[in-house]
Amino acid sequence: MRHGNRIALMTALVALLSGALTANTFAQEEHLAPNVDIETFVRIWPTTEKPQLRAWLYNTKSAVLEAYRVDLSEIAPDAYAIHESEADDERSVTYRIKHLDLSGRRPSARWAMAVKEIYEDSWLDRDIEAPRLSPGVYVIRMVGGGVEKRTWIAVSDRALISKR
Repeated sequence: MRHGNRIALMTALVALLSGALTANTFAQEEHLAPNVDIETFVRIWPTTEKPQLRAWLYNTKSAVLEAYRVDLSEIAPDAYAIHESEADDERSVTYRIKHLDLSGRRPSARWAMAVKEIYEDSWLDRDIEAPRLSPGVYVIRMVGGGVEKRTWIAVSDRALISKR
């Protein structure tokens, strides 16, 4: 191999390696934005129990949760709202909860959750208890990592017994 070709090859190799290292370093440091989510498997809770929720964290170690008491008609004014689950349909409960203005309301309860360790770019879920709430319908608001998510629950002091 001629000396000129060696220099050109070495220069190309150095450029390639430095470019690869820069791209690789950038890829390792770039993480996806934080996110949170909240869900419940049971919508109606008796007053004798603390509502159970599942909270999800992504690239964040903590979140604040708030329970806002709302009138049922604000989120479900008719049967269509209850049966429609499309988040983009403004008549659905999902849409109504997401867009409900909570700014002028005081939360009925506020609590926080935190984890000691997270795994970057991996969802972490925890089952959490809400504080005991008086009878009513509540929008649960979760904020963490600059993201807000919502769900709803009802707390009731009524029971239905069915005998055969």
